[in-house]
Amino acid sequence: MGITEIVLVIVIVVLVVWAMSTISRQARATEAAATAAAVSAAGHTVSSVGLVLAVGVLLGLLLVGVVTIAVLLLRARRAERRALRRRESGAWRAGPSVYWERGDPELPASSPSPIDTLIQLEVWRALREMRAEATPPALPADTEDWPSW
Repeated sequence: MGITEIVLVIVIVVLVVWAMSTISRQARATEAAATAAAVSAAGHTVSSVGLVLAVGVLLGLLLVGVVTIAVLLLRARRAERRALRRRESGAWRAGPSVYWERGDPELPASSPSPIDTLIQLEVWRALREMRAEATPPALPADTEDWPSW
């Protein structure tokens, strides 16, 4: 084996080592790129799931709001129909503006006659006078016979 062959073997060994180190660097770079892609994919997945959950919650709230409004509107319509049926049936109603009457609410309740008003005022006056004239019962003057507790 001559010098040329030894130099050739050394050159081949250097080329193989250099190729291995290049392949090793490429492998490490490929591995780093794959790790970065996996992290990015996981982040994208989490972001997508979060967005889907947020949209789902908002749609659920919107649905609850729409159902609540629909229920309230249906109850209001039912109450209006019930009130209309009561008004048409002539049932007795109570309240500040119904005049405690039966039938047509536009007609006010009849006021008492002047004689009835006068009689009521006289009864009140007589009661007031009876209360003013009444004196509390007096205690007996001699309290010596009373037991002492």
